[in-house]
Amino acid sequence: MPSWVGHHGELVSLAIGPDGTILATAGGDRTVRLWDIGDPRRPVQLSTLGGQGTFVRSIAMRRDGKILATAGDDRKVRLWDVTDPKHPTLLAALDGHTGAVRALAFSSDGRTLASSGGDRTVRLWNTGDPEHPTSRATLGGHLDTIRAVAFSPDGRTLATAAEDETVRLWDTSGLGRPTGLSRWRAHRIAALWVAFSPRGDVLATAGGGDSAVRLWDIADRGHPRELSALTGHSDVVGEVAFSPDGRALATGSDDRTVRLWDVTDPRRPAARATLTGYTTAVGALRFDPYGRTVVSGGYDGVIRVLPVDFDPLVARACAAAHPTITRAAWDRYLPGVAYRPPCP
Repeated sequence: MPSWVGHHGELVSLAIGPDGTILATAGGDRTVRLWDIGDPRRPVQLSTLGGQGTFVRSIAMRRDGKILATAGDDRKVRLWDVTDPKHPTLLAALDGHTGAVRALAFSSDGRTLASSGGDRTVRLWNTGDPEHPTSRATLGGHLDTIRAVAFSPDGRTLATAAEDETVRLWDTSGLGRPTGLSRWRAHRIAALWVAFSPRGDVLATAGGGDSAVRLWDIADRGHPRELSALTGHSDVVGEVAFSPDGRALATGSDDRTVRLWDVTDPRRPAARATLTGYTTAVGALRFDPYGRTVVSGGYDGVIRVLPVDFDPLVARACAAAHPTITRAAWDRYLPGVAYRPPCP
């Protein structure tokens, strides 16, 4: 499991480029860093984006990998040209939020950016021309900090999650002001994350008090219906991510683990693996574009690249440790995975 120290402070957000080789990370050391992870065992830092000033809470990369949005405690949203990741260029700084910005998301066509945070609003920005972005709309309704925003794959629906325990769906398909489609209490204490499945018919949410991840049928946007609850984490779940094919879900928690789930049938999700070895809470995670690895970051500033298909690694370990796998051999071939020797 390749890992390296990426930040001197909490790592709370990351984004991966379309070919899986460029990684952007952000956190409490007031920096955004760009990495070449074409060979994750030999990561290369390409550049550091300056001018942030304060804690960077969120970053989002446009689908084509050319534009990166960053935001944090200074209430500004910045757009960067990262076409050449060794020489990123600041394009624009957007003002409007009156509290720390906690979440960012681009629509699939890259023409709209959503931002949200401590001022209990979601702001939509026209980013078709990233050098001259403009405000499109400001959405209210949540009663506390809005911790997560996500666009559906077709860009027609926006999901928002807030510390008021609720999740909302908004119709963003028209040119005018988005309209609310539904609102429901998703978690106790706080709703912290939302993620659409690749087909857009299932929404995953994560929250505070119940330490659960919930899957919702949102084929009818006006009437979401709970399909299942994924339980097993022992502390707050702060982030979830679907694999590109939608068959797997990764969840990161303050309990210092990442869990992988089979959600092929979202009504009957099954646990696949629990990845340990973290020394702090997991602050961010994403699947690579091919679904082969999960890239994660923790509050210790360490970046980890985790394999998703364990069978070949288990086979190698069994062959090397025949007839049984010792704990030492297991830790060598499967670092971070709970010790469960499968060899006869």
